[in-house]
Formats: sequence, C-alpha cells, structure tokens
Amino acid sequence: MKRLVTVAAVLGAVAALASEAHALPRLRGGCGPCATACSTPCPAPCAQPCAPAVTYVDKKVTAYKAEWKTKDVECTVMKPVTKYIDETVKYTVMEQKVEKKTITENYCECVNVQEQFTYTEMQQKTEKKTVKENYCECVTVQEPYTYTEMVQKVEPRKQIVTSYRCETHQVQECVPVCRRVRTCVVDPCTGCSRMVWTTVTENVTRCRNVVTRVPVQTEVTCNYVTCTPVQKQGTRTVQKMVPKTRDVVVEYCVCVPVQKQGTRTVQKMVPKTRQVSVDVCTCVPVEKTSVVKRCVTECVATKVVNKVQYCEMVPYETTVKVAVCTPCTTPCATTSCCPPPCQRTGLFARLFHRNNCCTSACGSCCH
Repeated sequence: MKRLVTVAAVLGAVAALASEAHALPRLRGGCGPCATACSTPCPAPCAQPCAPAVTYVDKKVTAYKAEWKTKDVECTVMKPVTKYIDETVKYTVMEQKVEKKTITENYCECVNVQEQFTYTEMQQKTEKKTVKENYCECVTVQEPYTYTEMVQKVEPRKQIVTSYRCETHQVQECVPVCRRVRTCVVDPCTGCSRMVWTTVTENVTRCRNVVTRVPVQTEVTCNYVTCTPVQKQGTRTVQKMVPKTRDVVVEYCVCVPVQKQGTRTVQKMVPKTRQVSVDVCTCVPVEKTSVVKRCVTECVATKVVNKVQYCEMVPYETTVKVAVCTPCTTPCATTSCCPPPCQRTGLFARLFHRNNCCTSACGSCCH
C-alpha cells in the first residue's frame, strides 16, 4: 500500500511541472527572466589563469612518543603469620583394669580303656594241582632249496685305445732380461759425480723347448668277464620250533580268611568340669586433661613497595616536510555585472534543479 501512495505522489508532481512548462515561451528551453534582466554586455574575459606552484619547506613540529617507565607503588598485602599457642584439651582414655574371677571350665580327659574286637586274618594254604603246559621244542630238519649262482665267462675282445706321444720342438720368444749397468750420476747439492749401479730391463729373443702331446690310436685285445646267473638245487639244515603239550604238577598258595577275637587298648575322651580362677581385663573410661601446642595462622596487613610499569607520552621536536602553495600573480579585470550565459529553463532543468536564475536585474547570480 505504501508503494502505491509513493508512485501516485510522484506522478502528481510530474503533471504539475508539465502544466507549468506549457505556460513558458518554449518547452525545451529558454532564457527566462534572466535573458532581459542583464542585457549589459560583459567586458573581455580574463587571461588564462596560471597554475599555482606547490613547494615543500621544512617545519619543526612537536610530536609525542610512548615510553615505558617504572615507579614504586606502596600497597598493603595480607601475609599469613604462623604461631603456636598453648591450649588445654580434655580427652578420654580407656584404661585396663584386671580382676580375679572364678569360672567353671569344661575340659576333656584322655582315659585308656581295654575293649574286645573281632578281626579277620588271611591264612595261607598250599595245594598241589596238575595243569597242562604248552612249550616249543627245537627240531633239526633237512630241506631242499633253490639258489642262483653267478658263473664267470671270459671273452677276448678287440678295441681302439688312444695313447699320447710327447713331441719336443723349439719356440723363439721375446723375454724381459734385467742386467746391472754402471752409470754416472751428478749430485745436485755438491756438483760431484759418482758411479752408481742401476738395473736395466731389455727384451731379448730366447729359445725354449715346448712339449706337445700327440694322440695315437692303437688296436688292442682285452679280456671281458661276464657273469651269467645259473639256477641250482641244494639241501640245507633248518631248525624249526614244534609246539607240544605236557602235564605238570604245580604248588600254588591260597589265602583263606579266618575270624579271630582279640583285646586292644583304646583312648577315649571323657568330658569333666572344674573350677578355675582367671584374670578378667576390663576397659574403664578415664577423663584426662593435657596442654598441647596448636598451630594458628593469622593474616597481618603489611605494606610492600612494588615495581609498576606505566606508559607515558613524551613530547619531542622533529622536522617534517610541509606543502606551501604560491598564488598566481597575473591580475584579472573586474566588472560590476557579469551575468551568466543564457540558462535553460526547460522541464527537466526545473525538475532536477540543474539551472539557476538571477535574483535581480544586474545583481549577483545564484549559484
């Protein structure tokens, strides 16, 4: 609803301005009342103004910087103070009290008693009995058997045998040979010369014998032995175990239980009663008084000086660069009335207040 009211108000203002614009000489523009008010011609315009010159000069100023300082501050601190005081306390102690008292005691006494009892005794009885006994008898028996015998047979055979024959021949080759030679050497320190034996190595051609093995194949006759298996029959003696049975008379022992009577000594516990005097200990409460040391802590106000840091702004002088503007020195002609050029007074100029009007005929213009 608020948006509709705002739109209606804007449309009404636009319509009022449009009706006023129709009453003006031209809708799109016009000089208005300023066109006739200031008809006096203006003098020649001023010369082109010069640009102001900006220079930087040194200037001493007072600035402030923060410095940390320390000062002593006296403050009150509560310090604990410990002291011992004497205090009388009452306490109860359980004291032992021994009294004689006669009581009836029950006890058991060990008494030996003879009593009859029946026991079983195992008596041994020997008896003879004939039993069958199995045993094995060793018997020698001749039995035939077949065995295999390897029969050797010699056969002559011819075969090629390779043997080696050594042949010697000479070979020439260069070998290094060392020999001692006397040479003259000059001492660099003294400049004296002296003969020194040195070893010189030379390559000399020498001959040496080389033995070469030459293979030679010959035909020889060798005897080959071959073994041929032959089946043969024979007789051998063998011992065999033959099972047999026989009757044997043996004695064996038999245990027979027999009931018998006897007398034995037995210890029995017999309950009895007797009067006994005993010491009875009882605890009796007894109140006592004692002086003890008690530790007491009290807080005592004490003044202490503490170091406190604080920040202080300290002024100091410094030099800074300051910009200075130099004004233009070219003079300009003045006039009593220099009306502005013809301003447009159209609809949009009135609507947006972009043009101003003169307040009087030759007065100052509104800017």
